[in-house]
Amino acid sequence: MTTATADRWPSVLAVVVNSNGRDDLERCLAVCPRATWLANPANVGYTRAVNQGIARGLENHARYVWVLNNDVVLPPDMLRRLVDVGHSVHAQPKEG
Repeated sequence: MTTATADRWPSVLAVVVNSNGRDDLERCLAVCPRATWLANPANVGYTRAVNQGIARGLENHARYVWVLNNDVVLPPDMLRRLVDVGHSVHAQPKEG
């Protein structure tokens, strides 16, 4: 998530989970200064790290959670497109 994305989406909370990797806190915060950084002292594995990030989002009352790896490259409008789909799904009448 870039600073430009953060400016357009002020309610977005980016949670970065580091499992004793080589990812650099300063580099991450330079790209997204509002990111929340969760550092593990050892590699806890992919699933546990993802669950930690999801838990932090839910603690902050996230309506949506988007899990990404650090090497993902996305189109600039991807977040908007996903939020639009989420809003349209929530606007649908419930069946049953």
